[in-house]
Amino acid sequence: MDAIIVKAIIGVTYLGLVAAIAVGIDRLKAALAAVTIAVSASIFSTAISPLDALHYVDLDVLGLIVFASAISWFMEDCGLMKLIALKIVKSSRGSALYLTLMTSIIGGLLSTFMENVSVVLILSPIVITTCRMASVNPVPTVLMMALSVNIAGSALLVGDPQAAIVASRYNLGFLDFIYYLGKPSMFVIVLVGMLTAIILSPAYAKLSGKLSSHSSTETKSTKVDRKYVAAVALVLAAKITLLSLRKELGLSLTASAAAPTLVLIAFYGLRKWRKLLKAALDYRLLLFIALMFYLVGFMDKIGLTTDIANVILLYSGSTIEASALLILFSALASSVIDNIPIITAMIPVVNAIASYRNAEPVAIAWGLLIGATIGGNATYIGASSNYTAVRILEKHGEKVSFIDFLKIGGIYTLVSLTASTALYYLLYYDLL
Repeated sequence: MDAIIVKAIIGVTYLGLVAAIAVGIDRLKAALAAVTIAVSASIFSTAISPLDALHYVDLDVLGLIVFASAISWFMEDCGLMKLIALKIVKSSRGSALYLTLMTSIIGGLLSTFMENVSVVLILSPIVITTCRMASVNPVPTVLMMALSVNIAGSALLVGDPQAAIVASRYNLGFLDFIYYLGKPSMFVIVLVGMLTAIILSPAYAKLSGKLSSHSSTETKSTKVDRKYVAAVALVLAAKITLLSLRKELGLSLTASAAAPTLVLIAFYGLRKWRKLLKAALDYRLLLFIALMFYLVGFMDKIGLTTDIANVILLYSGSTIEASALLILFSALASSVIDNIPIITAMIPVVNAIASYRNAEPVAIAWGLLIGATIGGNATYIGASSNYTAVRILEKHGEKVSFIDFLKIGGIYTLVSLTASTALYYLLYYDLL
């Protein structure tokens, strides 16, 4: 089979995968089908072998995700997350507006360290109960919290998978997401966008009323094992320290997260190993990411990612313009599909642009992360945390239509993307 035909088949297959995810088809099934087609095409071709793309499957990223998920489970199991949520309610000073501000900001900060859906699952029911007791519409508060949780996922290395993918590709440490080449990086850029969107959100215009008694007696009866909480906090600090020094210590992402987590498992996880295993080994997520790595390997080996890079370069006169197109494309794409396939597919494009323009690849990759992460907030099908929030609201009798979400999420996305992109160019203009 001719190389051009194989390239066309793989390209159409990837677009089909994107379309399938966008219309709601199970993403794992869609990825399995796409990889099956790619492998079949390569078997009957001399242009590429199924083995050529195998080394693109990044086991280090998958390992980090497993141990990060385990720590997220421990944070929930020890009661720390619920305690934080109830403290937010008690500190709301009886104001629905203040509750929304606090859940948005603190939810966003929490999601920099743990999986987004977990944060939404824990915070949402408490917020809904509190709002209902005060006859306050819970929809704006829950949606604002979910939007902030999603946007902050790429602020640090220990947040969402897309951050881990970028870190692995460019051998980045934890501190690189805070400060890179003498400049503030993703943590500052993302949080500025998040805070700007929170402050300027029109959702607050819909908030009124006072909260009664700061929720229920649950706030008074919540107890936690202080030793357990302290152990989880200590392990989280150790994990961050090892990720920060991993380049100096020669540690992989997986080893940096595994070492402290295994100690926690030995003391607190063995008695609940089934629940822990289920939380840490999310086989559907891990298999989906592995399949995406493999499919992108086919795209890169056959030359598709180079073609995409050439198109971007063709319509851009400088690296600044190329990165702007990259941000715009990734933001639009992630508004309707998961950002993992976008990130994995576009990293080779980032490398091609950086090589051709003699620019700093990580600086361009920051732009890709900004667009792919923030763009997911435009609709509730673009990010799992947003979809989870909508589903929880629906289970509590609050219907949220696509347009209802867009009225809040669309403006939030526009404001946060504008603010983050402006700061990104202000900081990294000279490296592009």
